[in-house]
Amino acid sequence: MRGRPPASTSLWLQITLACAALAFTPPSLAAAPAPPEADCPATPAAIDTASEDPCHLHAQARAALEQGQWLQAELLLERILMLHPNDAQAMLQLAMVLAARDKPASAQALIAALRDDERTSAAHRQRLQALLQSGSQPSPVQDAALARAGAPGDGSSGQIVWSLGHSRNPLARPRAETLVLTLPGGSVELPLADRPRPAALASVLLHQRWAGGLELLASAQGTGADGAHAGARLALAAPLHAAAGLYWNLSSQQGLDGARRHSAGLLLSPRNAAGQGGAAPGGATLYSLALFSEAQGARRGLALRAQRGLGALTLGAAPLRVDGWAEWEHALGAAPGTLRAGAQAQWSWAPGWQLHAQLDAQRDLRGYSPLLRHGAARAIASGYLALQHQWATPWLGGQWAASAYVSRRRSNLALFDSSDHGVALSWQRGW
Repeated sequence: MRGRPPASTSLWLQITLACAALAFTPPSLAAAPAPPEADCPATPAAIDTASEDPCHLHAQARAALEQGQWLQAELLLERILMLHPNDAQAMLQLAMVLAARDKPASAQALIAALRDDERTSAAHRQRLQALLQSGSQPSPVQDAALARAGAPGDGSSGQIVWSLGHSRNPLARPRAETLVLTLPGGSVELPLADRPRPAALASVLLHQRWAGGLELLASAQGTGADGAHAGARLALAAPLHAAAGLYWNLSSQQGLDGARRHSAGLLLSPRNAAGQGGAAPGGATLYSLALFSEAQGARRGLALRAQRGLGALTLGAAPLRVDGWAEWEHALGAAPGTLRAGAQAQWSWAPGWQLHAQLDAQRDLRGYSPLLRHGAARAIASGYLALQHQWATPWLGGQWAASAYVSRRRSNLALFDSSDHGVALSWQRGW
């Protein structure tokens, strides 16, 4: 992918300057020193991540960085660090690439690892600490596709993602074959006609961010499953008071099952003690207050949410990033309120490979329905695991990726107990 880094421009620029100011590989840090970049040829051969020649890899990484080929540079720098784990220059360059690819927490984790190494000199440690304290501000939109870490005024950027896949259970239909209704006169067991059925899935997602901070997310999804609706989402967000980290957002969506939800709210990304965005030491923090309405079940009310980057663990040269969130929904009328919490992790465990994991828990604050287990409060626990591989060679300015996933949802109410697994092929392009 070529061009200007999308949303983390502030952090990316800071690390770029740091790479120039801290362009060193201290002998005390190099267990197996790589040759200085000055001794490497200025024009490398074709990209070769299998090479074990550090001089060759450094030259290729330098060329990829100059051309804005972030994915190729990431693969090459990861290869250098596999061969020379203590190469400080490669660590800083990889942090710059991760920031350019909208992975600020992973970039900061690499800088923190270098800062905390006892072999780093005091002067360099101070510069690295200053770099960490000048982290940039999180995006105002609470969505995986929009949860970025750049300041809103850093410039426009965008991304489009096309995907085609196959799912065993795209509508999350229950695993149970029968449903037990608890009536005043006794229980009645009914067969469930809607069984899980495999089907193809197709989707497209567009995200655009403008220089003034306005963000747009538009997505559409379809499936060949019987009884499915067209899925769609439209979300907008923009700063109300960027200096204070205050934003507004609007969203409207419809799921494949036809369920609709509309919301409007405010989001707050607090500043840290130094007055910088990015909030507290563990990672970015975001709070939201929203009004919501769900047509299905005539459910509406107020939602409070907090989410936070919990930091990143460095496993070798591959950071494991973890984020957590909690939410409370107060529903008006007869509909029950809900408590939710969850955590998700992302690990780039090898060049071009990523592992995604997510755990969620939900508990209703009142009984769901007297017809289901005599009005028991609904409880749901969900797990999701996906393995993704992205090819390094660009096509039409974008990147191809393939993924396989498995998900499981358990509930005390059989109607919400389901499982799914599937595969997908996607193409994405950023600008």
